[in-house]
Amino acid sequence: MTNAIALPEGKVSAPVKTQFGYHIIKINKKEEYKQLPLENVKADIEKTLLEDKKAKAFQDELKTLKEKAKIKIYEERL
Repeated sequence: MTNAIALPEGKVSAPVKTQFGYHIIKINKKEEYKQLPLENVKADIEKTLLEDKKAKAFQDELKTLKEKAKIKIYEERL
């Protein structure tokens, strides 16, 4: 398997198979990723973690309510 990150600039990869088909990758330009200071991204991280926690709590509560309701789903009728 070809690692696109390992290819030097201007080079073309061998065909790569994905779930979407075959691809050929050409590296035009590489830029170094700049790490941002924690102070600049801390609020975004906290927001994302809180949203994930809320979503999990919602899914857990929904699952509990469905189990208590004893809902029967007839898949063949959908």
